[in-house]
Amino acid sequence: MNKWQRVMYQPGIGLGEDGARVTACKEHRELSREAAAEGMVLLKNENHVLPLVPGSRAALFGKATFDYVKGGGSGDVTVSYVTNLYEGFVKLGYKANLHAELADFYRDNVKKQYKEGKEPGLTVEPELPEELCRRAAAFTDTAIISICRFSGEGWDRKDEDFYLTKEEKAMVEKVTRFFPKTIAVLNVGGMVDTSWFKDNDAISAVLLAWQGGMEGGLAAAELLCGRRNPCGKLSDTFAGCFEDYPSSDNFHESDSYVEYTDDIYVGYRYFETIPGAKEKVNYPFGYGKSYTTFEWTENGVTKIGEQIFVGADVTNTGKMAGKEVMQLYGSAPQGKLGKAKRHLLAFHKTRLLQPGETERVTLSFSLADMASYDDMGKIQKSAYVLEKGTYEFHLGTSVRDTRKVPYECRLAEDKIVE
Repeated sequence: MNKWQRVMYQPGIGLGEDGARVTACKEHRELSREAAAEGMVLLKNENHVLPLVPGSRAALFGKATFDYVKGGGSGDVTVSYVTNLYEGFVKLGYKANLHAELADFYRDNVKKQYKEGKEPGLTVEPELPEELCRRAAAFTDTAIISICRFSGEGWDRKDEDFYLTKEEKAMVEKVTRFFPKTIAVLNVGGMVDTSWFKDNDAISAVLLAWQGGMEGGLAAAELLCGRRNPCGKLSDTFAGCFEDYPSSDNFHESDSYVEYTDDIYVGYRYFETIPGAKEKVNYPFGYGKSYTTFEWTENGVTKIGEQIFVGADVTNTGKMAGKEVMQLYGSAPQGKLGKAKRHLLAFHKTRLLQPGETERVTLSFSLADMASYDDMGKIQKSAYVLEKGTYEFHLGTSVRDTRKVPYECRLAEDKIVE
């Protein structure tokens, strides 16, 4: 119990060998920053606005610039400090390149809201003075808007949390009116509305920065400045509106329960399978852009015992070092048991590839990974079943961007997976 209390309230002081810190040591802080950067997703980058040109100026808008959400609920962390986006830029030596008056405005407003009892992540976007916006526009042509969201266990998000608030909409409208280059940073823990920027020419670039822990602000700043190259991919499907998600119909029916009606068609399995759902997607599962470009070729399929190995050669064809994530999906035959059109079987992120460099990667799976659970006894009750038919495989860089692998598995009869 004493150890638990020390971890909670003194960041692990004295728990390591010779009294060394464990949860706040230099190695762990660096790992935290690395993990945060690896998972952030570049959703949009029109006209190569990102990365920022070295030495360029920027104006940071939005209370989330300082009101950084490091995590929430069971995903929260107890730490000795948190680096917000502004502090991240400062640590990179960009302080003189940021509009100081604007930073002071948001810093002071967030401090004031905290003193008034507002919890971190639950502050309200302040009204942006137009003259301040005008002075910032005279300082630079590049604006970076930060938006944050917070929720926790037993404190579910509401549908209105999915969309921008009226205060945020007013801020975005004002900023895009003054700045030809506007970049959005989303400090969120789950899916949010993307329709306000997807086809909006006024929003040049968008970084989905998630909730990155104690070093999240620094990790985001490194990506925006090009110190690192974004290489994260979406682990969710981002649809056009809240109602496009089937669970929205009954998620808030009661505070005591949620009626589960989705069956196996959750996330990309729903959007890629159900007729009419595919067209509702703004950003598909597995999607993520980079500052460089990649090409890949399938490099053979090998079967050893029950394991199947799919090879691919991935080449960095751009001008900046970066990483790509190869993804392998399966398609099972439609029989008595319901099947999703795509089933993620394996994925592999390359090492950091220099321009012109190639890496050969291997993704492996077992056909048993594609078995369906028969809960109704249509073939054999309470068993995992591979139904007869042809199993196909698709290799690519998102659930939508794939090519069919020249290999199939054919089963002449149903097979029970032990």
